[in-house]
Amino acid sequence: MTGRPRRAPAALTPDALLALAAAVEHPREHPLARAVVEAARARGLALAAASGFASTPGVGVRAVVDGVVTEVGAPARARSGERAAKAPTAGPDGTLAEPAEAVAELEAAGRTVVVVRRAGVVVGVLGLADRPRGQAAAAVAALAALTDRPPALLGGDNAGATARLAAEVGLTDARGGLLP
Repeated sequence: MTGRPRRAPAALTPDALLALAAAVEHPREHPLARAVVEAARARGLALAAASGFASTPGVGVRAVVDGVVTEVGAPARARSGERAAKAPTAGPDGTLAEPAEAVAELEAAGRTVVVVRRAGVVVGVLGLADRPRGQAAAAVAALAALTDRPPALLGGDNAGATARLAAEVGLTDARGGLLP
């Protein structure tokens, strides 16, 4: 995982935001979930117990952490003008920039974005970046030579993140925002 967490309430530090997301993502096999959990473990963060885990493909996950329903998932609602919780150090009116602004900024930087909510309120935004394996560009070139056609990258990430990853491995056809 690269990038930095964005947070809403002043009491929720970037490490606390990452640990909260990891607690929810822990039982999941998805690559993004593994990245969040691995990042939390690499920082030595303790993960709270989560119960009632539920996953919706293309949307995200939900679990109860410390008695509160917590969601980690796609930023669709944040794009529609959802407001974050109060944060005294953020802006002149005491709020974090709109979650939609944080999402847009991270997506423009080619990051996959997940929004963390507790009790339905956005408490932070995480920006993640895929890192291609060392042999990925060579595999893409070999596949193109074998088929006489350039391969395409189809992904569930936003278009910017998919395009960034495609460019890193030599692909020109990248289609993001797809659902399983």
